[in-house]
Amino acid sequence: RPTFALRLRKKSRQAVKPASTATGARCACAKPFASAPSRCPNVCCRRRPALRRIAPSSTPCANTGCRFCRGARRLKRCVNGWLHRGLGPPWPDVSDAALDDSLDDWLLPYLSGAASFAAIDPSVLSAGLMALVPHDLQRRIEALAPTHFDAPSGSRVPIRYDGEWPVLAIRVQELFGLDRHPAIASGTVPLTLELLSPAHRPIQTTRDLPGFWRGSWADVRADMRGRYPKHVWPENPLLATATSRAKPRGT
Repeated sequence: RPTFALRLRKKSRQAVKPASTATGARCACAKPFASAPSRCPNVCCRRRPALRRIAPSSTPCANTGCRFCRGARRLKRCVNGWLHRGLGPPWPDVSDAALDDSLDDWLLPYLSGAASFAAIDPSVLSAGLMALVPHDLQRRIEALAPTHFDAPSGSRVPIRYDGEWPVLAIRVQELFGLDRHPAIASGTVPLTLELLSPAHRPIQTTRDLPGFWRGSWADVRADMRGRYPKHVWPENPLLATATSRAKPRGT
């Protein structure tokens, strides 16, 4: 565990790391981290200690080029938003509040003597967050919170982890024959399905696919048959073969 703590200079807003000797004793001098450059305002809070500015937040990042957001944000949402929520302990709580309260445990050990924000490797965020996950569970993250969904049509469709719930946007024909709702975390966290037309336009959003087939599918089918006559629109989608293609010519 680190023997130093961070404090914030009120005037310059610099994070100061008191220097430590080889024996762990603190000396009187202090080495400041440079002030953090302007990044995503949703992540960087001026009133927080400087290092907290790079901690991945649950708030959507407005700066797509923010080097501290990529990777760590998705890992955070996978672990806390769905694995911790769906399966509970020993999956750790990595909510914003929990991370703020435990910076000494998950972030500081990975700074490796960096003296400025520019010198901090963005990968330390992912490494620090991963260290909070018990070792025997780390290999299960990809299986429990996969990056893609293997559709009945054979397509691999990406799962979005950028909201409160994981989202799968998929053309409705690619789910024909599926009578269970897609889920992650061993079936405990259902995906929010954004059902799309053949032109990738939204048709309906649901978290109950079997209910959709047996309910509003009839109305959707009547509308889609007129708009996309070259595609298959079966009366009973549960008995149809999933496809990502239009009807063969001449049919």
